[in-house]
Amino acid sequence: MTDLIDNKLNFISDSFESFFESLPIGIIVFDENGIIKLVNNNFFSFGIENAEDNNLIDKNIEETRFCSIFNLSNEIKSIKNEEHFEKEIKSSKTLSGGDINLIIKGAPQLENGIYKGGILLIEDLSLGIDLQQEKVFSSSYFNKLIKSLYDCFLLLDINKKMVLSSAKPVLNQFSYISNIITGAEPTYNFKDMAQLDEAFQTLYGEKKIVSQIFKTKGKTVESSVNITFVPFTGTSDEIVYALLLFKDVSDEVIAKQKIEAEIQELQKYAHIANAITDAIINIDMQGRIIFWNDSASQLFGVDKNEVFGKYFGKILPAIDENYLQILIDELKTNKTWQGEFWSSESTKESELLSIRMALVEKENFVTILCTSITERANIERELRVSEERFRNIVTNTREYICTFNIEGNLTYINPFFSKEFGYSEEEFFQLNLKDLLDTDAYEKDNFELEKFYNDKSDSVELTLLKKDGTKVYVIGNFNAAKDISGKIIYYNAVFTDISVKKRAEKDLLMIRTVFEASQDGITIQQNRNYILANDSFVNMFGYSSANEIIGRDLLDFVFDEDIDLVDNYLTKFIDGQDVPNRFLYRGKRKGGSDFHVEKTSSSYETADGQFIVSTYRDITNEKKALDALEISEERYRSITENINDCVWSAERLDGKLKMVFYSEVIIKITGYTNQNFLTDQKLWLRILHPSDAANFVSKLKAFYHDITRVSSQFEYRIINNLGSVVWIKNKINVLRGDDGKIQKVFGLTSDITLSKRAEEELKKSADDLKILNETKDRFISIISHDLRTPFSSILGFTDMLLSDRNLSEDKQIQYISYIQESSRNMLSLVNGLLDWTRLQTGRIQFEPQRLNAKYIITKSIQMLSGVALQKNINLVSDLVNDVYVHADENLLLQVINNLVSNAIKFTGQGGIISISSAPLVRQRQVQFKIKDTGTGIKEEDIPKLFKVDTKFTTSGTEGEKGSGLGLSLCYDIVKKHGGEIAVNSEFGKGTEMIFTIPVSSTKILLVDDSRNDRILYSKLLKNFISSNYSVDEASNGKEAYDKIKNTYPALIITDHNMPVMNGYSLVQQLNLSEIKYKPPIIVLSSDLTDNIIKDYKALGIDFVFKKPVNLTALKFAVDKSLKKPIVS
Repeated sequence: MTDLIDNKLNFISDSFESFFESLPIGIIVFDENGIIKLVNNNFFSFGIENAEDNNLIDKNIEETRFCSIFNLSNEIKSIKNEEHFEKEIKSSKTLSGGDINLIIKGAPQLENGIYKGGILLIEDLSLGIDLQQEKVFSSSYFNKLIKSLYDCFLLLDINKKMVLSSAKPVLNQFSYISNIITGAEPTYNFKDMAQLDEAFQTLYGEKKIVSQIFKTKGKTVESSVNITFVPFTGTSDEIVYALLLFKDVSDEVIAKQKIEAEIQELQKYAHIANAITDAIINIDMQGRIIFWNDSASQLFGVDKNEVFGKYFGKILPAIDENYLQILIDELKTNKTWQGEFWSSESTKESELLSIRMALVEKENFVTILCTSITERANIERELRVSEERFRNIVTNTREYICTFNIEGNLTYINPFFSKEFGYSEEEFFQLNLKDLLDTDAYEKDNFELEKFYNDKSDSVELTLLKKDGTKVYVIGNFNAAKDISGKIIYYNAVFTDISVKKRAEKDLLMIRTVFEASQDGITIQQNRNYILANDSFVNMFGYSSANEIIGRDLLDFVFDEDIDLVDNYLTKFIDGQDVPNRFLYRGKRKGGSDFHVEKTSSSYETADGQFIVSTYRDITNEKKALDALEISEERYRSITENINDCVWSAERLDGKLKMVFYSEVIIKITGYTNQNFLTDQKLWLRILHPSDAANFVSKLKAFYHDITRVSSQFEYRIINNLGSVVWIKNKINVLRGDDGKIQKVFGLTSDITLSKRAEEELKKSADDLKILNETKDRFISIISHDLRTPFSSILGFTDMLLSDRNLSEDKQIQYISYIQESSRNMLSLVNGLLDWTRLQTGRIQFEPQRLNAKYIITKSIQMLSGVALQKNINLVSDLVNDVYVHADENLLLQVINNLVSNAIKFTGQGGIISISSAPLVRQRQVQFKIKDTGTGIKEEDIPKLFKVDTKFTTSGTEGEKGSGLGLSLCYDIVKKHGGEIAVNSEFGKGTEMIFTIPVSSTKILLVDDSRNDRILYSKLLKNFISSNYSVDEASNGKEAYDKIKNTYPALIITDHNMPVMNGYSLVQQLNLSEIKYKPPIIVLSSDLTDNIIKDYKALGIDFVFKKPVNLTALKFAVDKSLKKPIVS
């Protein structure tokens, strides 16, 4: 608006300001934004705005006091909407407090049909119209102002007579105005005179400004003029003048018409776009959305107001900025592009879209057509699935499917057809359908395909031939494929193999023959009633004909005592429950007698219901024989199950010998079940002891291959499933055929481990006894000499005392002291001899128990400290903590005393003797060391120390004597405890004696599969055992055996009957195992018989109790067992 005003007022001179000052009206001009650009001084003379604050320029018209007090907001809006207004203000207060009557008129200012601002005219109604006319219309300034805003003006009175007009040259441009007034022939004609009359009627009738565009037509040119009709009223509020302002708007109208034509065309395309169901989107070259139709809103669920101006990739994430640029570059070359995208990143909730793009180069934008093809894609996918399904049906069906042309030449076969008939596809396609027909069954020349196709029947039976000549009976179904005109172009054929049916017909005939000729009774039942029976069944049950049986209930032919049994069986069979196929019961003949029947049944179903086919056999004689056999079998089974030997057998099956039977005793011998050996035929070979395997297999093969031998026996070792070595004796008998090949093998396998050990122990005892006898002979020879020596001394000195009466008192005392020393030596020798003899003969009391070795060592030091003190020897113990061992108190004390005494004997004045201990965890022993700083032992004398027959002895540092039996006794005592004794010595520097004693366990292992019993007896045991012991638990023998191997218990209390491994097997495995220290065992069970108790006693178990147990007896057994040796 500012540029418009500036351009139009450039010609106005500085006197234009004087013109504004002299006008009796107020004028305000503002631009399209409402910013005031021009105000004359007369505006302030109305007293509405303060003249001193004449700063309205560049202010918004709606923010002025003038606009506020006259409430012109709606009128200003009407100007912006390109409308005129006129408003009368009566009795309004001025700033000075006076009254004023005003009329305010407003008009919009347009440029090329576009709103550029407005103008307000304010008149004081108190001034007369004549004065106004004089001051305004006659003013040259007014003419100049009008000319700057309009092309010309015309002032008419109430009778439409011209009062005043623009300058003539200007008016001539609109000569039709004067022609209208003068009534002359107009140069230009209004196309619509009624419009002009209507405008005057509105002006005079409604007394408001009217502005309209009129079409005028000259001689050659059609024009458009905008006429603004402004009414001027007098004091009586009647119109006295009409001011007509003219402006040629032909160019604006033409431009507007073009715009409207374009809008109509765009609307046409918009209607087309809205009619299209596809989404249409236009984007600029930066990807911003500039068009978005309703279909796009429906497809993407976003209104166009939400997406307008936004980047397209926010709507379709698959197209980012880089990808869009690539697509635009491609569009510049190829003009169009097409692709498919998911509408969102989550394919589960999005649509599959077909995107087509085109570049509109002239307008510099891209049109995008988006179509949802999700449904189409789903349909295509379903069609592909259906196609694949039908293809699979054709490909995988067991029907023979083919197509052939009207000449009968094959054009397609399914794989099953090709495979079954033995032709390759290439070979098939060289054949005519007639080539597959059996010439014997159907003459080729008579084969007319049209006959089959046109035949009213659905199918026809044919006989086809495979490549190898095999006949195939089929049902053929034909149909023709026709073109639009109905002409046959090829045939489809489906052949169903009915060879089975044909064979079934033959089989049915054969079955009928068998049914009638069978010696077994055969019946068919429905709903428990017989509907068919053969003659054998009739005769078996004592009837004359089948008519006596048909229709009767099955239970009528069952012996009374077995009716419930048969009824129950039949009910389960009919209901489809699992019942044995072979069923035995007693039948009832016509006369009432019973006999044993074996019945087998099967069922089938048809549309008429379920039918049961049964065969019956009279097994009365077989039943008697079977009963006798069962009695015999039970007798032998009892024998095999109650002996400790395993019975097994093998048979030749499929040319190889295979194990077919093992009695259940095998698990006691090997730890494996009979099923393990039957399932794994080579299991026995794998458990052979590595040292015996090759020798046993070699001997066994030699026996099997020697056709003259039918029996043999072998002894060898195996490794049971717990890793223990078991000695086996295998007695084998074979049954050979005529060719000498073995047909059956029968074997008896025995566990001879205990007898083998007994043999080994007996041999060892014999060897030990032999060595002992030899040792005794040498020992007696030595001891005889040692015993004679002190007697010789004693006799000699006593003879001297008796024969020489004159001996001095000193001599007598000297001789008596010699006699005393010899007597002491002899007494020491006799005591050592007696101790050694008791140990060798087992007459010494041996009761090992839990002992604190620290206490025993302290006691020994106290006993020998006096002797050590005489030689000023420091005798010390390095034991700080308690050390518990399983030993006999007296014997352990004797060992320590003997070893310490020896150390004192061979340690000089001021020496040191120390006693120490250390645990040997893996060996479950405690190692004791007695170390001295004495004379030491020569290396060649060390092997003689522990041998009684060498009786190695030397004098101490102060001439002390010894019997030579002390170390032999220590050796035997330590060995009896299950320990070892050794010596480390260096001559001249001292000696270290080392021996071991088994550690004392603090655990009692309670083995029972009953949790309640374990809780009960665990509490009972804690009541009468020392607090030093704790109770550990195991639920079966296998679990207990594993614990024994890892943690050494002091005592085992076990149940007998347990899962996995029972108590008897546990004791057996412990006896067989290589465990050095075997804890004592008490058996406590409610499943004991006299035979079982004897079996336990045979295994060396002293205490076997039956639940519930006498607690006093149990306590005695526990106390006694805890004092038993843990080595044999």
